[in-house]
Amino acid sequence: PSTKSWYVIGIDAANDETVGWGEAADGFEIIQMERSEVMYAGIPSVSTVIAFTFETKERIQAGGTLQVSTDKAPGFELTCDESFQQISLPGEVSCYLDGAGGALIHLNDTLTPGAYAFAMSGNTPPQRSTSGVYFSLILQDQNGLVRDAAMDLPGPQIQEGFVMRLEPLYWDSSTPGSVSRITMVMVLDQDPPEQLSRLASLLIEFPMGFYHAVQRTIDVEYEPPSPASAPWLRDTRWLDFTQMDRIRIDFVPGELRAQTYQFTFPVVVPSQMPANNLWLVSLCDEDRTASGAIAAGSCMTVQDSTVAVTFPIPGFALNQDHSLSAKALVGGAMSSGPLCALLLGWLLAAHL
Repeated sequence: PSTKSWYVIGIDAANDETVGWGEAADGFEIIQMERSEVMYAGIPSVSTVIAFTFETKERIQAGGTLQVSTDKAPGFELTCDESFQQISLPGEVSCYLDGAGGALIHLNDTLTPGAYAFAMSGNTPPQRSTSGVYFSLILQDQNGLVRDAAMDLPGPQIQEGFVMRLEPLYWDSSTPGSVSRITMVMVLDQDPPEQLSRLASLLIEFPMGFYHAVQRTIDVEYEPPSPASAPWLRDTRWLDFTQMDRIRIDFVPGELRAQTYQFTFPVVVPSQMPANNLWLVSLCDEDRTASGAIAAGSCMTVQDSTVAVTFPIPGFALNQDHSLSAKALVGGAMSSGPLCALLLGWLLAAHL
């Protein structure tokens, strides 16, 4: 709360009169679960992946629950079906709707202190909320007592935009220590409108422990071709692989069209999967220097001001076959289409 004061009042019991009072103005801080975050593409009226991360210092015996509250996320509806991804939650878990738009996750194994992630599908509202979007995570023990929580986690606002899809993640190896070729597919169902012509970069951030094996630009394959007569990639500077845990692909602003774009690149699979096993794919606006010239790159992290929207994609497990993963990722409301059949949003006011 904004005010943390505690008050004590002295009352004469004989005549019920107040005879004194005191205030402890400092109070104490409420420590929430650390590194807690909710991630989804802020797109109106779609079924999308909603990913959560958190870190707890509590030990919760089997039989505990993790509640996902949408009380302050008006219009959001979570889905508990085969699209639920436990990612790093231990043992077998089960997910149930709570009847109020949220979900209750039953933990059938002991939750030890540490970092965790999970993801589910959810329906977004048709328009942005004037009061913001906030989710809460509440961790309870087997007796129903609250042991830890992260309240009012801010989520991305809903934005208006155009139709776009990200297909499920593809890979050809999940063996520890192997080089795996990762393929990401981006489908634009219509040409971007003129006001979105500054779309300039696709940033792909890997889960912790992964690093790329790109040594030259030709190690990254792409479709369709980018001919010199009508390039959609930014000349010789279209690829940035200077950081080992991400790559960035730079477009020619205004040259993306309604078609399928595919990128394939090599990464090294770690010996152990991270708790937050999420791939983050961001689309970014162009960045300009003080003189107005277009900078060489537009974003390097999901926190950069030029990031328009970020898609969280649950990663694969060690030794997991790709065909099985594709079946698991495309489930429920998304079973007849790609994992992320989404309307790409763009908040125009932030970029004008």
